[in-house]
Amino acid sequence: MTEKHDEDRRKYVPSFTLEGDGPTITDDDGTEHELQPDSRLVLRRDYPWELIALDSGTMAPAEYVATACRLFRRQVIEWNWTDARGDPYPQPDDEAGFSAAVRDLLPEERQWLTANCWEKTTDVPNG
Repeated sequence: MTEKHDEDRRKYVPSFTLEGDGPTITDDDGTEHELQPDSRLVLRRDYPWELIALDSGTMAPAEYVATACRLFRRQVIEWNWTDARGDPYPQPDDEAGFSAAVRDLLPEERQWLTANCWEKTTDVPNG
């Protein structure tokens, strides 16, 4: 049943693929490290209104993470991101696993997802 739902989700949801450099983090000495090299995400094309709340910075940390979990599960159709050990994060169709992965992301990774879900979905033409 989950497999069919996942196929339907990819087939019928207008989407676009975002590939390339993922988020980076800068050490105290100025050295930059890519957190998700060779990043690949398939994102929904429609405007995610919850991003307005995430972008405002007015949420308590726990509320922010809970909203981010809902938002990213809705926006991300598939991704290739991994944890610090290089193990792949669960796909969005695994609700509990995906939410746990979003909670485990570094703040820079969540901010990058927020910025790219917002900017890219509004900049990409339909078609």
